[in-house]
Amino acid sequence: MTTYLKQLKIVGGLGRTATKPDPMPPSGAENVLLVGDDRREIIQKRFQRSGAIVTRAGSRSEALDVARHQSFKRAVLLANDSLLSATEIACNLHDLYGSMQIFIVIDARFKKSHRALRQLYEHPIAGTEIVTRRQLQKRLHGGGSDVNPSNRVT
Repeated sequence: MTTYLKQLKIVGGLGRTATKPDPMPPSGAENVLLVGDDRREIIQKRFQRSGAIVTRAGSRSEALDVARHQSFKRAVLLANDSLLSATEIACNLHDLYGSMQIFIVIDARFKKSHRALRQLYEHPIAGTEIVTRRQLQKRLHGGGSDVNPSNRVT
């Protein structure tokens, strides 16, 4: 996990220091929130190779806590097991950052007939795109021809 921390001096007492997440990444770097289980850190490494600073969160509550203290341009939500959980996080992040680009990464085994996925297509979240891992990889490398434009909601 890559998180840039600022040291804060506590005035008085024992002079201990505490850390607080830095809301701004180094100049020019994109700040990306990665939520879910990136088992082999493949997605994280791809963003880092493109110069992004990746902050990982394992759960909904952790993601929202981090999002309240840092500014993010993009969020990648891994819906490995629960599409409903990823959808809830996307709604919460959209409420915090209306202009954030959100990718919900679904497993290729999800069918369009999957109930939760069908509901997400019928009631889309603004700024959210539903992609597979392969489609996300193509987007990161400037391709994107494999991504269905109907997945993008504005």
